[in-house]
Order: sequence, then structure tokens, then C-alpha cells
Amino acid sequence: MSFIDKEYWYIFWVMVVGLIGAVLGLLDENGRPRKNRTKKAFFAAAATSAFLCWATYEIVFFISHATPFSLAIGGIIAFMGGDWVRRKIDKAANKKIESLGGDSGSYTKSESEYEEELK
Repeated sequence: MSFIDKEYWYIFWVMVVGLIGAVLGLLDENGRPRKNRTKKAFFAAAATSAFLCWATYEIVFFISHATPFSLAIGGIIAFMGGDWVRRKIDKAANKKIESLGGDSGSYTKSESEYEEELK
């Protein structure tokens, strides 16, 4: 049994990996900080990344029962961030709606000016 597997230490490691994912998620494709990011945005990104890491950790741990592997997958999801997760969920939902014969709506096809500025 390794140090990482101790009883409740996994929560600490999930938070650390989530915070690292938040810091990395604030960088753009070239490794430079994104424009217009504030302390509030950092704390929101850190909380979101930590939550995504924890939720992903729990799901993967339920399937694999391997703490290091679960932390690695949680870290990847934390790094990708909430926007990536939201886009994937929206894409899956739109695909399901279209397969049922419905219209996914026109508001999902264009991004707002605010979302464009964040990029």
C-alpha cells in the first residue's frame, strides 16, 4: 500500500491535481496566460477543476479500483476544464436530439461575444 492509497489522503491528492489542472487550464495553446483573467476567474476555475477531478476520480475509481490511474484521468479532465466538458455534453445531447428527429436550436451554433473574448 503506497502513501497515495492511505485512507482519506486521496481527497488531498484530488484537490492538488485539480488545482494543477486549473493553473494549466488558464494558459492558452502557446503556454501564455489568457487575456482578461482575474483572481475571481482563477478561483472559479480552481473550484471547477477540483470538482471535475473529484467527480471523474470517483467514477473511474468505481470502475478500475486503482487510485493512481483514477487520479491521472481526473487530472486530464481537470486540465481540459469545464468548457470542454460542457461542449462534449452539449454535442452528445444535440446528437441525441437530432437522432430523435428534433431541432437542437440555433443558439448553440454561435458563441457570444463574451465567449469569444475569453479565447
